[in-house]
Amino acid sequence: MHYQEDESWRLPEEKVDMSAFMDVPNKLDKHHKFIRGPIPLTWAMTACHQSSAACRISFMIWYQKGVTRSETFRVSHTLAKQFGISRYAAYHGLVALEQAGLITVTRKPGKAAEVTVIIAGKGKE
Repeated sequence: MHYQEDESWRLPEEKVDMSAFMDVPNKLDKHHKFIRGPIPLTWAMTACHQSSAACRISFMIWYQKGVTRSETFRVSHTLAKQFGISRYAAYHGLVALEQAGLITVTRKPGKAAEVTVIIAGKGKE
């Protein structure tokens, strides 16, 4: 049996504008923000099974962890607002994550909460 390639479905090359694909930078520029990983899947799944507030705040926590490059950092209400998280949801999300053993939280009146991320098998750093 002789195979004959059907070219009818292909667009002629002169009609395809490839210029949009040619200028893709090798690295993200400084204006792109991202969540630094890896994020342990069991950690993320446990967080998201707590509550929607815990799931949302977990993304903010991992973002801040990547920015500070530290296991312990402060989480502010300003940052929570940028993630679309209310003060109420942020508080309840932190409580849920703390009760699940994913983070520890140190709270002081008038100060942003200090969070330490706990990664199973790694302990608190």
